[in-house]
This record gives sequence, structure tokens and C-alpha cells, in this order.
Amino acid sequence: MRAFLALEVPDHVAGVLDGIQSELRIGREVPSENFHITLAFLGEQPESDVRALHDILTEGALPAAQIAFNELSCMGGAVPRVLCADVHATDALRTLATSVRRSVSLAGFDVPRRRFRPHVTLKRFGRHISPEQIQQIAGFLQQVGGYPLPSFEPQRLVLFESTLHPDGAQYDALAAYPLGAAGDGACETAT
Repeated sequence: MRAFLALEVPDHVAGVLDGIQSELRIGREVPSENFHITLAFLGEQPESDVRALHDILTEGALPAAQIAFNELSCMGGAVPRVLCADVHATDALRTLATSVRRSVSLAGFDVPRRRFRPHVTLKRFGRHISPEQIQQIAGFLQQVGGYPLPSFEPQRLVLFESTLHPDGAQYDALAAYPLGAAGDGACETAT
């Protein structure tokens, strides 16, 4: 199964982000129900390994973290691949991400060392976008650059299964692990 661990974006925040992304007519929109902040991408893994990770996450407590957005930006270099809402990497969020990565490592998964750049992906651009489209994207980013984005405090970390389809990925929540004071080792499992 292809899986990842992420923080969900609440509906009131997803609505704001969805409204912003719909203003840019270039690219493929990510459905608002798929908005999330990935803390650990697991890739394609045997179900038994994912179950072992689930057991570790169920036993431990995860710290809470406030989510605040910095700005909208693009990833991919000179030719943008995605439009995203960048998340401020606070000490609390870094601590949560480190705790999650430690659990992933304890479960035997290879944890690649990468710079932590928390974000919510809003749009995906094709491999062959024109210079005019790149200029339109840059203009859009300047136009919405100072737009205030709401902050929120996620209540849980979610283990998602990702199924790829020609029209995009489908994410299904397999289990959820409470954060902060609610994180007493209790776990919600999807039915």
C-alpha cells in the first residue's frame, strides 16, 4: 500500500484555500478534501509494515502544534510543478515532525534526510507549461501575496492510504492519533 502521515486541514481553512486556488485558471486543482500537511511520506509499503508503524504510533504521545501559513509559493524551480500554501515551521511543528519521523524510523522505514518544508499543495502544473503561463503564475502570486490565511491547531495526525488514479490521487484515512493533551495513546481507526 502507498501511505503517508499527515495533518488534516479543517474545513474552514480548506474553504479559504480552495477559494484562492480557484482564482488561478492554470493547473489541476487539488480537491479541498485532499488538503493536508505531510509529515512523513512512506511510499509503497507492505501492509504488515504499516501495521507495525500503527502500533508504535498508538503507544506513544504526540505533541501539539499550531499551524500558521506564511504565503503562497511554487515548488519545482524555474518551471513550477505545484502551487502551495507554505506553513511556518515553528519549533512546535518541527518537534512534532521529528517525533513522527522517529516513530517511522522505529518501525523500520527508511527516513530520507530532507529539509522540512511544511506546506499544503493547492494545484499541480503539467510538465510542459508555457513561459506565458509561468508569467501568469508569477502575477497571481504577487496579487495574492499578502492575503491573510487562517491559522489552526490540528487535533490529530492521520495515517492515509494513497491510491493513484489517472485524474488524481484518492486519500483514505486508515487511523488517527491524537495530538497534545488529547494524545493519551488513544487511536481512531477507520472502518
